[in-house]
Amino acid sequence: MSSGLVLTQCPACKESNIPIARMLFLHCGHNVCIDCITQCNSKCPACRTRIVAGTPHRIYLGVEDIAQHLEIPTVKVEARTQPEKAAIKVEKERGKPLVQCFEDVCEANAQLLEEIQQLKRSLQKAKRESDAKSAEIEGKDETIVRYKTAYQRKKQEVQDLQEARGADERKMHLLNAKLKALVREKAKKSRRRSSGNGDASLQIEDNAELISTSRQYDV
Repeated sequence: MSSGLVLTQCPACKESNIPIARMLFLHCGHNVCIDCITQCNSKCPACRTRIVAGTPHRIYLGVEDIAQHLEIPTVKVEARTQPEKAAIKVEKERGKPLVQCFEDVCEANAQLLEEIQQLKRSLQKAKRESDAKSAEIEGKDETIVRYKTAYQRKKQEVQDLQEARGADERKMHLLNAKLKALVREKAKKSRRRSSGNGDASLQIEDNAELISTSRQYDV
């Protein structure tokens, strides 16, 4: 209530313990009592700031002050009768099961929230493990691709070597055929010379050497 509120001192008359109902407040933040306001010469007695229009004014801090200023009638609250108290008690008793049900629902909801948090943590852990497995599988797939690439390269090298060997074998067969033809031609010439005046023993040695050479290249 405002009747119990007092200020320490008026800056103009220096009077102490002045009730707030007798104090006026200025726009600069200072105050002055009602008795001294007419002696201030339109200036604040504390800071000498000029008092502007609309000030000074009172401050209403209590309910009675506000009601009195605004002319709001005071509402008197009558005490509840015994039947009203009994009815309120009955309603409270009727509401207890609902309150208990609400508390049970809140507890169950809290348990569900905790279970949801645990499930979220489990899902996050499973996701991390799945990501790790996926990365491991991707690494193995890359290794398999490298092995397949190396295998195809080696297979191609083997095929190239086999083709080169086949070409060499064909060349050897061709050279062997040519050598045999030369041997036969040489043998024919030797027989012709042997029928003449030539040395038969030297011709036989030449033929034997050609035959031996042709056998070395025979596949």
